[in-house]
Amino acid sequence: MRYYHYILGTVMLAMSAVVNSATINLTAKFTPAINNSNSDGIFTNTTPRSGYCSRWPKYCDANDVSVYLPLTTTISYPIVAKNKPREGAYFNFPKTPRILTVRNQNTGETFDVIFRVTSYSSQLTTNSSSSSWDEGKDFSAPRGGGCTFYTPSWGGGSGSGSWIQFIWKTSNNTSPCYKISTINRTEPHRFYDMSMGYSLVAKDNLLTVGSGTYKGKLSFTVGPGGDFDFGDNYQASDSVVDINLILSVNHDLIVTTTPESRALSLQPCSAGKICTEEQGKQNWERWMITKITPQLTARSDFLLSSTGAFTTYIQCQYVHGENCAIKSDNNGQLVPVKAYLSLPNNIINQKTNSTVTRALMPIHKDIVNNTFLTKDIGSNRKGNIDFLVAQHDVDKMLLTRPDTYRGTVTIIFDPQIY
Repeated sequence: MRYYHYILGTVMLAMSAVVNSATINLTAKFTPAINNSNSDGIFTNTTPRSGYCSRWPKYCDANDVSVYLPLTTTISYPIVAKNKPREGAYFNFPKTPRILTVRNQNTGETFDVIFRVTSYSSQLTTNSSSSSWDEGKDFSAPRGGGCTFYTPSWGGGSGSGSWIQFIWKTSNNTSPCYKISTINRTEPHRFYDMSMGYSLVAKDNLLTVGSGTYKGKLSFTVGPGGDFDFGDNYQASDSVVDINLILSVNHDLIVTTTPESRALSLQPCSAGKICTEEQGKQNWERWMITKITPQLTARSDFLLSSTGAFTTYIQCQYVHGENCAIKSDNNGQLVPVKAYLSLPNNIINQKTNSTVTRALMPIHKDIVNNTFLTKDIGSNRKGNIDFLVAQHDVDKMLLTRPDTYRGTVTIIFDPQIY
């Protein structure tokens, strides 16, 4: 019996596909003004001007923005007269809203933005006539329902060829935009000098978003059936368009105080009340008769202007447990002082979703319980901080009389929450 041994070899072919990408960097900022209640989440463009709005500004409205689109398409095979749409000058773009999550580079906080291509411009160049298209000889009126007339196209020519420039507004749909040739086209030609207009708005309420720089990337495919689709005949210079978003959110937070509100004298007063110095003298006289120990209270008023989120806490010259303290001049005894925060009614606690009235202030940053959101932009709204020494602590103070207790409490309003 004869055995035949077969040695089977597996040949593995490593194949790699090269993905060419075109990159666009878009920058914008959101800086709500305290004296302007507009909080619609629209960014102010800070990207250097490029594209058709830069070259032909008369074709752009005041709020229009455009950016150079680093793509070129070249024809693959001749176009026959009355061609099928995808075999000729065919275009489609990310015209429907695309949602992207951008992230704060320092804190990790995120929010969503909505991006959409709102217009498209390109130049067609050929070594023969650029005319002889349906719906008029030029490129002013696209077909397909995906784009609309914006401005008449224009162009020029010489003995070596001609060119035509056009700008279309896009519709918020997935329909294509195309032109049908009325003649056979065998000559080489291409679409280049492309640019696009776009809109960029926040999906989330930016008044609740912390200040900082947020980044994200949109990646769009290029090619038949892709996000940027130039039909079956025209080959694009790249297969991916990456759009890097770099967004700056800058909130205002202004606290205005007076010298009187920064130098306080604690006065004996009834529970929940704030007394003047004269009333305090009267209450000490009453104590000498009744021997009923009062509380000591004081109030610091302030005006607050805010457009975003912030947190508050206190720092102490002297600390007693979880509170600041005042210190006896006689023997150094410390007595705790509680601080209670009341904010304007346009500001709510993020955790409880309620307005802030006499909230006990911590001596350290507590973003879980003490992060506050601005519901509506407010300018010079009234707030206050109430200070309190409890009755049993006043009893301790009276044991060292005559005496003076003093200390410094620093109130922190911090928009850098994280």
